[in-house]
Amino acid sequence: MRIIHHVSLNVGPQHLRGFRHAGFDLTPHITPSQSTGGLIPDSATFNISEDDPRWTGVQILVNKFRALDMVHTEFSDAELAQAPYVWIAAWHHGYPEPSGDNGYLQATFDLTDYCESCGIGKRQIAPFRMKAEPKWGTRSAMQLIWIFDEVFVRPTAWEATFRQFGIDRRPVLHHRTQRELESVVQLDIAALAELRMEDNLPYVVCRRCDRRKHAHVTRGFVPAPVPTDAPALKSCQYFGDGCAANRAVLISNAAYRAITAAKLRGMEFDACAG
Repeated sequence: MRIIHHVSLNVGPQHLRGFRHAGFDLTPHITPSQSTGGLIPDSATFNISEDDPRWTGVQILVNKFRALDMVHTEFSDAELAQAPYVWIAAWHHGYPEPSGDNGYLQATFDLTDYCESCGIGKRQIAPFRMKAEPKWGTRSAMQLIWIFDEVFVRPTAWEATFRQFGIDRRPVLHHRTQRELESVVQLDIAALAELRMEDNLPYVVCRRCDRRKHAHVTRGFVPAPVPTDAPALKSCQYFGDGCAANRAVLISNAAYRAITAAKLRGMEFDACAG
């Protein structure tokens, strides 16, 4: 596995000099100067792994300049192939509708047990609505922005890959007309399982509802479920920050191998500890 840092920062001459001295040339975005009419460096975004020999020097500058530093783990094909379960994330595309006033919450969920402070407790009771058919390109899987514990796929991908594991599907509706969309379905993952959480994984307890929410796991193997034979499941535990909360979505090793064999695009995977 490799630990990857996705770094973003505003840049000026001192930033360019500092990173160049550390052996790392920034490639800044360039914007026109309103005062001189020339071009000036504005911001820069880059990825760097912790096994890169330049990382020690770059890390000092990232901290010095208070850059935005987002960490994730990149697993090898072998690590994913050997994992008993993997967590799924997917390409984010579009919003649940109606999106302007968060009306999708009332339209899609039973909010009886929902906490507006931490986001825990909503239960889906109606199909999700989208503004239009997804613009898939070459992808076959997606997630809606704000909705991180549901996966949407092309109907052909569900039929060829997910159906064989007993994973059902839900329709997705066109928001304006309420008709079923033709090019997308939601994977219906009903099974829940506790994850084997390490004691050192940080969490917060909501002051309003007294329920626990964990920080997203970004470094190393992610928690595996307790023994289960479910081909797909969601965690009993919630993850997120602020007023957002989601369950982790997991699939079995067999389902992961079927996805990779079918070369379905649009999904990312994190390996569970063995």
